[in-house]
Amino acid sequence: MQTHGAAEALGDVLSANHNPSCALQISDGAFEPFLLSLIQFASHHVYSCDLCTQRGFICQICSSSDIIFPFQLDSTSRCKDCKTVFHRQCYHSTTSCPRCERRRRYRQQEEEEEEEEEGSAGPIP
Repeated sequence: MQTHGAAEALGDVLSANHNPSCALQISDGAFEPFLLSLIQFASHHVYSCDLCTQRGFICQICSSSDIIFPFQLDSTSRCKDCKTVFHRQCYHSTTSCPRCERRRRYRQQEEEEEEEEEGSAGPIP
């Protein structure tokens, strides 16, 4: 997986703040502002970075041009099987994941073609 400078910088920030006093800061509520600012920084970066936005998803149900991400927990849902991300409302309005259905139809078509090839080959004289 390719990373870039922002990912490395975020790793540095997280390791610099990982020390025994973190538990005390968490219980005192002093760690929450740090985490909120970290989330804001990371989200802003993902939305504005060309490399990171390419890792986003387009909802395959409504085909909106909005790029959505799995960390948008309040507005997205993820298929438990193929891990594709959809708008929450779109995903809950359908009975099955469109990507899983396409993959299932593709596998079924491949199996049928293989059976036809085996059946039409017949015995070799």
